[in-house]
Amino acid sequence: MNEVVTPTKPAPAATAAVGQTKSIDPTKAQVRVVNEPPPFFIKPLLTDRRYIKILAYGIHGSGKTSLLASAVDVAGMRDVLMVNCESGTLSIETAEHIVERELIDQVPCTTFKMVAHVKDFLKAHCIAREANDILTLKALQARMWGYKRSIIDEECTEDEFDINDEGERVYTRVRLRRYRTVIVDSLSEVNAYLIYQLLGITEETSLDDDKVEETAGWDEYKKGNQMLQMLIRAYRDLPMNVLMACGTQYNQDENKVMHWGPSLIGKLASQVQGFFDIVGFMKVGKPPEGKPTEIPRTLWIQPVERFAAKTRLAQFKDPYINKPTMTKLMSIFRDKKTTLFKAKPAPAGQPTQTAAS
Repeated sequence: MNEVVTPTKPAPAATAAVGQTKSIDPTKAQVRVVNEPPPFFIKPLLTDRRYIKILAYGIHGSGKTSLLASAVDVAGMRDVLMVNCESGTLSIETAEHIVERELIDQVPCTTFKMVAHVKDFLKAHCIAREANDILTLKALQARMWGYKRSIIDEECTEDEFDINDEGERVYTRVRLRRYRTVIVDSLSEVNAYLIYQLLGITEETSLDDDKVEETAGWDEYKKGNQMLQMLIRAYRDLPMNVLMACGTQYNQDENKVMHWGPSLIGKLASQVQGFFDIVGFMKVGKPPEGKPTEIPRTLWIQPVERFAAKTRLAQFKDPYINKPTMTKLMSIFRDKKTTLFKAKPAPAGQPTQTAAS
């Protein structure tokens, strides 16, 4: 039990017995030790360990998934776990700019609850990872993969397996996972799963069931907004890199101006942007003349046109990143040479110091 030192009001003057002196100074605050856990902890603002939270949205085929999956090529972002709600990994398998694609693990998800369960697993995993609790890490990994704990080897760098008669892998020796990045692909599908859940539609629901013909009403949208916000916040607050992909839709804002934004229910399309360090709009351009295979792709992180975008990376002044990869993004995010704070005025004859120094 932690001891909390709690200052109290100055003590009233004590009446001394005959022949005794007063032991309490009434002009000074007294200290009382309380044996109870503190309601909060104080931590430094600037730390060496920083995780990034990114939402990349755009039309289908714009390169959102392959961009986020390229995190596996950044050593500090491994291991990578993908919450796969779109049942599509071909873009990752064929992307030329992804090298270590074999190191990406995935959880195929088909319900909102399943996505929430993955969050619960990652929360427990991160606690064990931060504590370097190898036994718990192995227990969690063995349970979720379905193999014996004994084949998990801390010295192993590449999974070893045989192929059985059904063409499935039978693992014989595997590396210990320490997930530092989670990819959710995509929020639009998680949104759809949530609406199905609120309408009572499951995987077993027949297509001719009356529930399929129902549309979500105000109550479902209100509940859905709250539940999806809670889920996104829970993922965002994990001590790891959180990368989310999302579809896009053409919306009208409060000024009746049309612009592109994330494809999510109701006001969540704008509310969700506050949860992330970067909200990037993936844009596909026309290939240059004579080079039909060179399709330009850019990630816009400044709202310079009619689309939602933002960045908290003050050191990056350009409105977009050309041919984006997570290697490029993380080199900006971890840029130690760039001053992130305004300089303090220094006295004459002394060098200028930054606010971080």
